[in-house]
Parts: sequence; C-alpha cells; structure tokens
Amino acid sequence: MSPASRVPPPRRSPRRTLLRLASVGLAAVAVLSSAALAGQASAAKGKLELGILDETLESNDSQTRTLAFDRTAAGGANIAVLYADWRGIAQSTPENPTDPSDPAYAWGQLDRAVVDATARGLRAMVVLYRAPDYAEGAHPPANVSEGTWRPSPAKLGEFATATATRYSGSFPNPATPGTSLPRVALWQVWAEPNIPRGLWPQSERRKGEWRHASPTRYRRMLDAAYKAIKGVSRSNTVITAGTAPFGDYVRRAKRIPPLRFWREVFCVRGKKLHKARCPGPRPRFDVLAHNTLPAQREPWADAMEIGGGPDDLTVPDMKKLQRLLRKARARKAIRSPRRTPLWATELLWVSDPPTRGGVSPGLQADYLADALYLLWRQRVSTVIWVKIVDPARGSRDFASGLHFNDWTAKPAFTAFRFPFVALRERGKLKVWGKAPAPGTVEIQRQDGGGWTTVTSLSTGASNIFTGNLPPGGGTFRAVSGAEASLSRSVG
Repeated sequence: MSPASRVPPPRRSPRRTLLRLASVGLAAVAVLSSAALAGQASAAKGKLELGILDETLESNDSQTRTLAFDRTAAGGANIAVLYADWRGIAQSTPENPTDPSDPAYAWGQLDRAVVDATARGLRAMVVLYRAPDYAEGAHPPANVSEGTWRPSPAKLGEFATATATRYSGSFPNPATPGTSLPRVALWQVWAEPNIPRGLWPQSERRKGEWRHASPTRYRRMLDAAYKAIKGVSRSNTVITAGTAPFGDYVRRAKRIPPLRFWREVFCVRGKKLHKARCPGPRPRFDVLAHNTLPAQREPWADAMEIGGGPDDLTVPDMKKLQRLLRKARARKAIRSPRRTPLWATELLWVSDPPTRGGVSPGLQADYLADALYLLWRQRVSTVIWVKIVDPARGSRDFASGLHFNDWTAKPAFTAFRFPFVALRERGKLKVWGKAPAPGTVEIQRQDGGGWTTVTSLSTGASNIFTGNLPPGGGTFRAVSGAEASLSRSVG
C-alpha cells in the first residue's frame, strides 16, 4: 500500500447514503439492483472471511504485539497478514539461499508473529516482498524504492523455498527448543507490482517505443515463487500480489491500471491469447488478489466516478476481475482452480478524528459494512482491512484503525465483527450481514426507547444472513446472541 496508488483528486464528493442511492437506482450502485439481489437464498451460502493487515502485528514490543493480536482475534478476523521482508531478513548474501538455517537470515521478528497468530487461531498470510541488493538488477536509478529494481525471479524462488520450509510445520523453533514453528499455508507473492513502490521499472523503451515491463517481470517472479512454495507443500495456497487500484493511461506509464496489468500478465488481449508477447509458462496461482482502496470515497463509487479510467478498479469494479478470470481460464491462459477465489487484500477509510479530512468514525463504520456487502455480492471471498489500531500521534501513516491509538474501539470495530446493511430496493426492504457466530439472527426495529424483533433469519456455516423485511421504514439492527450490530436507518 502506498500513496502512489491513490487516484488524482476526484471530480466531485457527494455525501450520499447507500440507502438513498439504492432507492433511486443510480448506475453507481448497479450491484445493488434487483438482478444483483436475486437468488439470495443460494448467494447467502457464499463465505466471507476477514483479515487484518497492520505492522503492529510484527512489533518488536511484546506488549504492543500481544494487544494487536488479541484485538484482531476479538474482532472476528480469520487472517493476520504478515510481511516476510526479504531485504530485512537477508542481512547479507546467503551461501545456501534455500536453507532457512543459513546464518545470513534473521527470522526472529517473523517467527514471533507467526507463533502469536497461530496461538490465537488466526491463519498467518505471509507476503514475500522487497528484494535485497544481491537479488536486484544492476544500476538502479537513484530515486528507486529499495527492493523493487528488477528483482531476480530465480533468487525470489530460493527465498520462497527457505521461507516456506521454515514455516512448513516441522522446522524447529529456535526460541522454544523441542517444538516446531507453526505451519503457514497462505503465501502472497509481492505487493502492488503495477506501481513503482512495488516494482521498477513499470515501462521500458524497446525497439523505439515504450512498452509495459512490470507484467512480464511479475509473471516470471510469480512462476518462480509458485514452484518454490508448492515444492515445499502442494497444499500451500499461492496468492498473487494485490494490485494498486489506479494507473496511468499513457505510453510511458509510471503506474499500470490494474485490469490492464492482469490482462498482460495473463496474455489475454482482445479475442486471442497473445503467447508470442508472453514468453515462459502460463501464470499459476490459487487466488487472485487486488487492493480495493476507494481513495476516501463512498464504497459504491466505481473508479470512473472517482476520476479514474476503465481499467482502474475500486470496490464495485471487482466484477471486472471476475470476468477476466473467466476469460483467461476459457482461453487456457492461466493455470488456476476452476473457480479461482478473488480476494480484496487492502480496504480502508481514514477517520477524522484523528486525521483531518477523513470521514467521521460513524461513516467509516457504515462504509466498511457497505463495502463488505458489495464485495460479497461480487463473490469476493476474503477481505483484508488495513490497521487494527491508529498509528501514534504525529505519524504520517494511515489512521484507518478499528481502534484509536489509545486502543479505544471505534464504531468500525463493531462493523467489522458484525457487519449489517439495510436498504430499500423497488419498494422492498432488504437486509444483509455477517453474524459473529452461526445460528439465528433477530432483525429488530427501534420503537421509542426500545427494540422490537420483526423477523428472524438463519445463517449458514459462513455466518452470512440475508432476507426481506415487512414494509415500512425505521431504524434497524441485527442481534446474534448477546451481541448487536450497529443500527442502520431506512426512510
């Protein structure tokens, strides 16, 4: 994630609610149309797993790290995203780069985080990124981000072998003799390779014209890492890098629009498979990822509304990636599961307070719940929220935490643990949510100073519930056991 992945200033900033948009049926919320809401009974079976990405999870301060993991687990997350910073781990050139015991490697920080995540029932998702000097190309420009200049696919494969071996479930834990480090099954290969903060160069001059360079480089990196990770265990899950949401529409692109980037990685352009321009094996992966960062706009505003182009992707645009996946599989351009999962690996809204110009804490919570619903409707199966806690005062990092920096919970913490959405569509009042536990959920309407149950809905194993309510507006909430969601009003 980086500021470079943001879009230029938007054309407009309307403060509309999801309910008003749905009631007038604007194109911006086409995913909320009656067609999209059809077949709720079967769609409700689709799972939606949640995760947290926050550097606090890898803090060297044990008290801070413990609190971050405890709150992540309490929020109902399934996944903790951890970074295997290749540049930081490989403190010198290893003699045996595939051996995790090589003395050049320093694993302590990642070891602790993997142990802490597993102890709380969280699945660790390890991201491989940032090449050390010995694995980068020669003569990097002075202004290049460290670890991004033409990383060697072969050397990345070696590091992937060492990392997957260390967290295979049978490697000795040096901090606790007689025990093994936990197994990690989720592996993400790199971060935002379609912008300079992730991979350099994005474009190169070849035969007198500028062409995109990062898709070819990343295809080779992904292939090398896939072979290495699956070589340790075929049951490991290989996740592509999450692409940044916006790009440039010029020949000498500094950022490549994400949909265009994936078309070039997959070699799917027009009606044919352009294998001549895509040397090497077909891309192999288990999960396709994208970072659905909304540039502080409403979750239902697509990239074109915000000021981007047709190949940029925000929350409502994930269906475009689904179509590309289907097309790539039909043309045998990729080697992936028949129904390849699509994950949104970065989602956030900055709140005010503490950051001036952010959305209010209440609106942050509403946007979070609305975004989860919109992504679920597009068959996104996993969503990663950025930050469990706001950074320290004075930090320039994003204040998108589910807690303020004193660990006071924001409304967004409840919206993450128990998301609930109510909207009116063509005269019908509809609700959707994800309960903290499977079972029966009561939908209640506020009456005076109390709450009255209007209907009960069942969840499946996925904890998802959805259904219609009796006519009439009001303020509603969902209740599961002793827990209640945030309330939502429908006019």
